[in-house]
Amino acid sequence: MGLDDPIINHRQVLTVLIRPLTVVTEFLDALNDSERRSLGTFKATRLCWIFYHAKIAREFLLQASIRHIVRHYEIKSGVLDFDDTGKKRSKRTSCIAGTHKIKDKTTGGYFNGQELVFMVLVTDTVTLPVGFRFFVPDPALSAWRKHDKKLQQQGVAKKQRPRRPEPDHQRYPTMQALALDMLQEFVDAFPEIQIKWVLADALYGTGNFMDTASAITGKAQIVSQLRSNQKAASRNSEATVKDYFSRQKGVQARLVIRGGKSRKVTLLSARL
Repeated sequence: MGLDDPIINHRQVLTVLIRPLTVVTEFLDALNDSERRSLGTFKATRLCWIFYHAKIAREFLLQASIRHIVRHYEIKSGVLDFDDTGKKRSKRTSCIAGTHKIKDKTTGGYFNGQELVFMVLVTDTVTLPVGFRFFVPDPALSAWRKHDKKLQQQGVAKKQRPRRPEPDHQRYPTMQALALDMLQEFVDAFPEIQIKWVLADALYGTGNFMDTASAITGKAQIVSQLRSNQKAASRNSEATVKDYFSRQKGVQARLVIRGGKSRKVTLLSARL
């Protein structure tokens, strides 16, 4: 059974996606054949030099590859999923752009590296990356936080500490702004694809992000993770998410998760 078959389970999808898609392999082979014919007596390093110095519209290269896959699999709709990740680098990286101090989610410590905000398109047939941006924090704001934390440890009162500088969002956009920029770019480039939902974690669960994302996608449903201290309004009263759900018993059910395994879960919902 292949990706073109009408019925396919999650395990088969995972097995297929581990290997390069046929259409991607054919596309790369065609490029490689063209490269071998055009290099002549020159070395492959010369081609790298050309790509590095040539004025190529690189922002459209990914779109062209995506469009090739979209047409091959006749993709008409899907779900867009946002996330971010850190790429660890060495402690001193004077020649690598955008490196900064990143919190290690696995150890709780920090490392020097680069941060990426990326967007993937999830469809019934394939899942593929459709956008990414490098995130670089405002260095002036980072320096202020470091200095302010040091002053706090020394017992300096807040009114005696330097004020928080205004962030330069024009030069250093936030992760939410980068995600919205990718979303707008994708909708403009692929208006024929219907966006069913937009998924994002708690970092993107702000009112501005969710309202703007909904407007960009034509009122698609925006699903994000709630923080425990966020407030939920219910029946003319307000309570934090933690307090609201602590009073709910929930409903026991079984769900099929990734890999085809069935797991018992407790479902909680808010009657707003």
